[in-house]
Amino acid sequence: MGQKTLHLEIWPIFSTTEAYELVAIKFDAAGSPYVHGSVGPYLTKEEAMTDVPNVTENNLKKKDMKIVIT
Repeated sequence: MGQKTLHLEIWPIFSTTEAYELVAIKFDAAGSPYVHGSVGPYLTKEEAMTDVPNVTENNLKKKDMKIVIT
């Protein structure tokens, strides 16, 4: 079958300086999204975008956090 792909988003990191991380989103059996892992920080969105092709499941920092949509 085809190669698995990651759904990646660029999220800002809330700190004293501007920074971003690439966040991998997955869905559980019920269809609820959760943060599977992330890579970063990056200084700019452009820097994060440049690294997207290099992100794999193996270089993610595991998080497994549920996303609450309000």
